Amino acid sequence: METFYQKNSRICEELSIGECKKLLYLCGATGTGGCVADVREVLMTWLDRQQVESLYLVELLYTLRRFDLLRKVFRVSEQEVGEILGQSRAVSKYRVLMSDVSEDMGTEDLESLKFLLSASLPKERLASVKSFLDVVVELEKCDQVSSERVGLIEQYLIDISRVDLAKKVRGYQNQTPVVSMAQVQQRPVGPKQFLLSQPRAIATPVSYQSKQNPEENAHTNPNPLCFVIPAEENAHTNPNPLCFVIPAEENAHTKDAERRRAVCQSPMEVYRLRSDLKDQCLIIDCVGSDGDMLSETFSRLHFKVTLVKWPGLEDTLSILRQAVQQEDNQEADSLACCLISRATATDLLVTDGHRQGLFLDSIRQFFTPACCPSLFGKPKLFFIQTYLVSEPPGCSSKPMRHPIHREEDLETDKDEGCPRVESDRGQGCPRVESDGGQGCPRVESVPADADVFWSHCWTDVCQLEQRGHRSVYLQALREAALRGQSRRTSLVDIHTEMNGVIFDHNRRNPGARYNINLRHTLRKSLYFR
Repeated sequence: METFYQKNSRICEELSIGECKKLLYLCGATGTGGCVADVREVLMTWLDRQQVESLYLVELLYTLRRFDLLRKVFRVSEQEVGEILGQSRAVSKYRVLMSDVSEDMGTEDLESLKFLLSASLPKERLASVKSFLDVVVELEKCDQVSSERVGLIEQYLIDISRVDLAKKVRGYQNQTPVVSMAQVQQRPVGPKQFLLSQPRAIATPVSYQSKQNPEENAHTNPNPLCFVIPAEENAHTNPNPLCFVIPAEENAHTKDAERRRAVCQSPMEVYRLRSDLKDQCLIIDCVGSDGDMLSETFSRLHFKVTLVKWPGLEDTLSILRQAVQQEDNQEADSLACCLISRATATDLLVTDGHRQGLFLDSIRQFFTPACCPSLFGKPKLFFIQTYLVSEPPGCSSKPMRHPIHREEDLETDKDEGCPRVESDRGQGCPRVESDGGQGCPRVESVPADADVFWSHCWTDVCQLEQRGHRSVYLQALREAALRGQSRRTSLVDIHTEMNGVIFDHNRRNPGARYNINLRHTLRKSLYFR
């Protein structure tokens, strides 16, 4: 089976220079620089470092209309991909629109557009413009165009007599999500549509054979694009490489159960977030460098912030339990949790670097429906910055590599649903039957592991030795989130912008590289208010 890196190499070799540039734009990796000759190498490096999951790569090729590569590399057809993706897309609609407009724009149109821009853009910038996408990137740099502000693009297209393209842009503006929930129409969800609408984790794919940890992939799913369902549900493997595996018990549901599922499935496309300071933001800073900055940032995002500095392991566990038991969670619309700590590949060391730490992937299990029913169906956001160190004495973990993330870690523990840590045995969270908070019985329409946004960045601990150190990742989070708040940019698009900042930093500072991993199971778009 081809490794993740081999697939990237094969795809990049098949793409033209123009297609590589377009794919980089669709990914949000703008400002990568470099001459035309090395664009292909830049793209391959970006895909490899970001560990883009297979389904996301399939969607990119589908957007590029490279259906031949879908067949050759992933063994799926155009029709199969279209059915799987449905209306749930990870690639920004705004970037797809700009890419489509660029395809339809001829050389004369581009020259006319450059002439109009000559009064507002420096000559050296215009000289580097080779396509319409280059124009869009320059306007984005000047903060004149964004996913929420495309009026200037529409006007320019009208000025160069491309009314047909201007209509496309206007159509996109008319489809932009609105704030008022009353305007969102309720759409019944059938069994098939419901299944295809389930959230996807933007993560390292299960089929990815990690170059750093080959032993971690001993039980690799042979199906390159299949979503992994809990083990007991995965007994009947579907041969289609782009299919969802439907749990056996779900096939046995009656029409009545399907009707209940349709009723309880939320029809809204946007999470409701109010600005009444009831949403909790917990910041645990075990390093002491960026906690205050994050506190100020999330306060401006209308969160009620709790900042704790330099806690030990027992204190951290106690803080997490208290956060779960907050009465305000019942009235809150979301929860954010920020962690800054030294860590190994698997454990947060907090301030107890001499002993075994807290298993990183157990943290979000404090906030599962079993442990915290008041947050069921609400978005839970995790932003984590870790500084990798060698294994402390007494730990039996593997040698230091990049943090290990498994797709199944987003699943809830079937027995208890609560984190298991050495210092917390016997204090599991109580099992609670939840009605979702709206009077509907708890049904399979909202999986226990849904509504999670897990963003983890790691770098070497030597970064902390620099005087006045500030995390590039957390600085990018601050700037992108506040900018997204004012522009009404979705959280996923905000993170795409952060990816670009991290990539640009790594290109300029190869010796101080940051690695970032995003996994999410959000069912709707999320906008900071």
